[in-house]
Amino acid sequence: MKLFALLSEYARINRDNVAFIDDARSVTYGHLWQLIQGNRCYLIEKGFQNQAIAYKIGSQMKFAIDFLCLAAAGCWVIPISSDVSEDTYKNLMAAYGISLEIDSSFLPSNSLDQAYEPFDQDESSCGIYHLTSGSTGEPKLCVRNLTALKEEGFSYQRLFTLRDAAKITSLSPIYHSFAFGAAYMTALVSGSSVYLLDKFIPRKAVDIIGTWQANIVIAVPVMIKAVATVLLPKKYDFSKLSIVLVGTGNVPTETKSIFRERFGVFISANYGSTETGGLLSRITENPADSIGKEMEGIELRLIRQDGSEAKIGEEGEACVKCKYMMRSYLNGGAEVFDRDGFFPMGDIMIKDADGFYYVKGRVKNLINVGGKKVNPKEVEDVLLRYPGIRDCVVCKAIRTNDQEIVKAIIAGKCLNATNIRQYLHKELADYKIPSLIEFVDNIERNMLGKYVKQGVL
Repeated sequence: MKLFALLSEYARINRDNVAFIDDARSVTYGHLWQLIQGNRCYLIEKGFQNQAIAYKIGSQMKFAIDFLCLAAAGCWVIPISSDVSEDTYKNLMAAYGISLEIDSSFLPSNSLDQAYEPFDQDESSCGIYHLTSGSTGEPKLCVRNLTALKEEGFSYQRLFTLRDAAKITSLSPIYHSFAFGAAYMTALVSGSSVYLLDKFIPRKAVDIIGTWQANIVIAVPVMIKAVATVLLPKKYDFSKLSIVLVGTGNVPTETKSIFRERFGVFISANYGSTETGGLLSRITENPADSIGKEMEGIELRLIRQDGSEAKIGEEGEACVKCKYMMRSYLNGGAEVFDRDGFFPMGDIMIKDADGFYYVKGRVKNLINVGGKKVNPKEVEDVLLRYPGIRDCVVCKAIRTNDQEIVKAIIAGKCLNATNIRQYLHKELADYKIPSLIEFVDNIERNMLGKYVKQGVL
């Protein structure tokens, strides 16, 4: 069934059920359907039908509603958040010849008091152009139509085994691809409710989860650490909470333990990308360091450097194919896919005998030391077992003769480079041991937990 047919049905049989809620208002499925129909007519009258439109996000609630209204008018939406620089935005618009721009004040917030005719929108010819840096670091737009986005929502619905409407709290903004699929589209295809946060404030997030009695939480690692450790003014009942799905990075073991003690549930994992949507998930407690198994309909191969397919326990680059991933980059053709239609993720993984996958690093981060490849994550994992090391980053450095070497940036207390290297000699081959070790007070990371580089090494 098409997404708009589903929303029409929810508006008919569950008219008063809440679709979206934030601190200021809630929108029922009945009201949402009126807004979609009314604003679709408004957009067509204004000449915005079947256009590519840059949408500057003001609030999560307005974006959640307006995306559906724009798609109902056959539009392709490019979400532009405040963390996209003005230069990047202008260059993007110029590169793709996009001239139409609106913000959250453009479409009416209330439905007009009039009758609307049913409509049948081709959902393969509208959707989202999601901004990504891809594997090259250059901004690109992923083309994912509404049919694909709906199918991703169904995949998460099956993963969560949702048979009735659920309460989903999205700590991550829904314009990011992970929350867009796991929270926003999942809620829409299942008739569930999603709580939207314009700003992540840890104490407020915990209050929403406990007071609203959320069933599912969607978040990234740094948010999980914050809500697990923030001081609370009162006790909450988290008994309705059953799934906490965390994407885009690993949660430290200590944080998982603290989180479970407070909320009574373990941390589940998710893996995917802007290009593909969600691919792998673990909604069992163990193995805790795994990112899980393939979601329904996902084909995944691990390809070794020699082009052969990796066996159980062998490292290989993850290459995936599924029916809801992007069809291409905008104006980029299909050259990013191999001859069998698989997309290279750029991540090095292994698969164990039980079918669980583990991320072991990034292909582009491999360090070429005298012709031998060093996986930074392998070195980081060994370093983090050393007493006193709180955090670390292993990366490539270049000598004056243009040769690559291994560098470690380490945060901790009472540490000594000589002692650390002696420890590493027992754990790693000599060529993997960092030639340079730099000690810092803290390692700066962004909201996704990724290292923020302070210049080029």
